[in-house]
Amino acid sequence: ATLVVSFAMSGNISKRVNQLLDAAKNVADGDLTTAIEINSTDELGELAGALKQMVEKLNEVVGNVQNVGSKVQSNSQQVSASAESISTGATEQAATAEEVSSSMEEIAANIQQNADNAQQTEKIAVQTSQEAKKSVGEVLSTVKAMQQIAEKISVVEEISRQTNLLALNAAIEAARAGEHGKGFAVVAAEVRKLAERSQVAAVEIGELSASSVKIAEKAGGMLKKILPDIQRTAELVQEISIASSEQGLGVDQINTAFQQLDQVIQQNAASSEQLSSMAEELYTESDQLSQVISFFKVDRNAVMHTKFTPRNSRSAQPPVTEKKSLLPEKFKNKVAALMPPSGSAKQKSETIASEIDDMEEL
Repeated sequence: ATLVVSFAMSGNISKRVNQLLDAAKNVADGDLTTAIEINSTDELGELAGALKQMVEKLNEVVGNVQNVGSKVQSNSQQVSASAESISTGATEQAATAEEVSSSMEEIAANIQQNADNAQQTEKIAVQTSQEAKKSVGEVLSTVKAMQQIAEKISVVEEISRQTNLLALNAAIEAARAGEHGKGFAVVAAEVRKLAERSQVAAVEIGELSASSVKIAEKAGGMLKKILPDIQRTAELVQEISIASSEQGLGVDQINTAFQQLDQVIQQNAASSEQLSSMAEELYTESDQLSQVISFFKVDRNAVMHTKFTPRNSRSAQPPVTEKKSLLPEKFKNKVAALMPPSGSAKQKSETIASEIDDMEEL
């Protein structure tokens, strides 16, 4: 009876050991869905329980790694597409910035030409103003000279009148002298004619002088009236010249700013291209990781019911000892840095960086 009991116990133990051995082989072949039954509380039962816990934990870890790897692949593709879109937009912006910069250079050249023309016009206006001042002075001098001439002609006219009276008196005296005064009468008549002609000429010259004085005074008044306008024109042209110079400086500053903007756009384009390259490389690495992890067969239902806490939500946990990264270090802290700080692409890059950390945590 003892032999029969021993044989039965030996067969039961052998059967249980074979079951555990089969389960271990299935796990070694990557099948993490193997069901392990615990039928006793002895050492074999404890071994079965430990093996079951190990399989469940491996199922959880491998399933989470597969999920994270799939997310990294998907997001890396999205980041790559976004980076290409940003690169294309940056290239177009660079071309537009170059066109605007070229247009600003042409505008700057035109403004400089206008400034040069304004400076020349200013010189001409200033010179014209100075000449107008001189002309006013000369006209006033001419008016004074004509007034003096008119006064002198008045004297000549008075002399002609007196000469005419003297010739008339001489003719009267010659008539009284009779035969002896005939020759003197002829001379007196000629002198009288000359005096009359001189008087007529003096009157005409006086009238012309008076008319010339009026015209000169009118011209002087017009010059005085025009002179402030000429001076104002010179001032306006000077202001235009100064404004053109300031506009030239402003356009130069704008042109410099556009050149700097073009450099920034070029840098963004290069960064987005580098980010796209890194995203593609990250996709390749995650694809290789997925291929390696695909060796395991996991229970998806068990993984879905397992709570997986991302690293960015475990701020309350105590610090852990720093571990060596399981992924290449070049993927850490570069994805978010290379991405321009705008749009959903930045969020995607941060998500990928977070998922990389999660994969390292696993």
